[in-house]
Amino acid sequence: MLQPCLPGVTDTEPAMAELLDAVLAAGVQEIWLGPLHVGPRGLPDVVQALHLAGLEQEANAVDAALRQPPAWRAYLAQLTQSCNAAARRLGAADKIRPLEPVRA
Repeated sequence: MLQPCLPGVTDTEPAMAELLDAVLAAGVQEIWLGPLHVGPRGLPDVVQALHLAGLEQEANAVDAALRQPPAWRAYLAQLTQSCNAAARRLGAADKIRPLEPVRA
């Protein structure tokens, strides 16, 4: 299972291809993919933890992508598109099993 896929970190096609290549090399039969799920109360904690780890760009990307519903939908679309494109390129489109994008 690849979850959470962070906005601005693992939702690009090159990043997703790298992840998929690694798990395919391990011989997986199915790949479950899921977005970052965090409710409004948890968002500040996630963003703060990323800041504390020195991951400023990632913290800002997560904050921006999860704060507003239009940004959340764009993040899900980007994640899905990147995963599908990377999986097709790697010949593994039949192994992808997306999790339902439910926001807590």
